Amino acid sequence: VSGFSGQKLYNDILYQAYNVVISMAPITLFGILDQDVSKKVSLRHPELYTAGTGRVYLNIPVAFTWMLSGLWHAVVVFFIPYYTMADGNTAHPDGKSSDIWLLGSVVYLLVTIVVNLRAVLETCYLSWMTAASIAFSLFFWTLIHGFLSGLFTGSVVSPELHGSVERMFGSPMIW
Repeated sequence: VSGFSGQKLYNDILYQAYNVVISMAPITLFGILDQDVSKKVSLRHPELYTAGTGRVYLNIPVAFTWMLSGLWHAVVVFFIPYYTMADGNTAHPDGKSSDIWLLGSVVYLLVTIVVNLRAVLETCYLSWMTAASIAFSLFFWTLIHGFLSGLFTGSVVSPELHGSVERMFGSPMIW
């Protein structure tokens, strides 16, 4: 007997919003603005570019290391909330136990935090634009989740997420 059901962990709108809005700005600005040395230094020392032509940063062992890092983050971000919230372990003030949609909301928040934190850790030059894009990413998570759960509108936009923000941040186990 298999435990796999094909049930989605996130709402469909959240799947689309992740790539389009939540992770796009920080990663794009990281790619455009990040620099380990200034323009003047790079022009004075062309030997700095030998690492690129020598495939120091783009080879199979480095790619494998990044894949292992991604796998580790995925396992931690999913399984810690899963086992913490499994079988109704998380009690909420409203008397409801945790469901798959609340678990998905917590995992989605953790994915957003981990991706942005990883971008900050990899950044050599942290500009105000990069910091603002990361703040925007976390703000947009709050905005879209608050809208879908009915926190801001008072009306239910997505029935499966109704009240999830209040339940998530109202639970001591989340903190």
